[in-house]
Amino acid sequence: MELPHSPTTIHHEPRDVGEDENRIERIVSKRTQECTELEEAIKVESQLTNGYIEDLERTAKEELSAIDAEMAVLVKRRKNVEAYHTQYREKVQHISETYLSPLKERLDHLERLNRLQRSLRAPITRLPVELLGYIFETYVEMDKTPCMLVLVGPVWRRVALSTPKLWRHILVTNEVTLPQEESWEIGGDVGLVSSYGR
Repeated sequence: MELPHSPTTIHHEPRDVGEDENRIERIVSKRTQECTELEEAIKVESQLTNGYIEDLERTAKEELSAIDAEMAVLVKRRKNVEAYHTQYREKVQHISETYLSPLKERLDHLERLNRLQRSLRAPITRLPVELLGYIFETYVEMDKTPCMLVLVGPVWRRVALSTPKLWRHILVTNEVTLPQEESWEIGGDVGLVSSYGR
């Protein structure tokens, strides 16, 4: 039968109080030195950070100044370009009015002359006036109005107006549209006023 163990008695050896104090002082001194070094490192880092921020601010101000200067140059160039475009449009308009408009009028006149010349070269223009008048009479006998004949050209107008038989009976219909009111003298004292399309 085993006997119960008796409680173990722990004996503490007496320590030197001075040694503990020295150890605590060393620890405190070490921690204080570490705190001092950390404060110095933080101070140095803060100085570096502040210098970096100042450099950034100075660089940003310089870049903003450069951008403002470039913007001023671009605005000035834009105004110059707009002024140039205005002058260019005015010059183009002046050239158009001075040179192109007369040329266009001359071209239109030449085109009219060309059309007239082509019409004068048409075979029907070489017919005798009497034969052309007879053809016109046949045309009118088909219940057609002679007003259309005078619109074809100067030759047809002259022949139609000089053929009194065409104007004995006038058929007025809505099929004929004249651009404006026109009047013709027939036989010196007989007049016809046409107002088609009004």
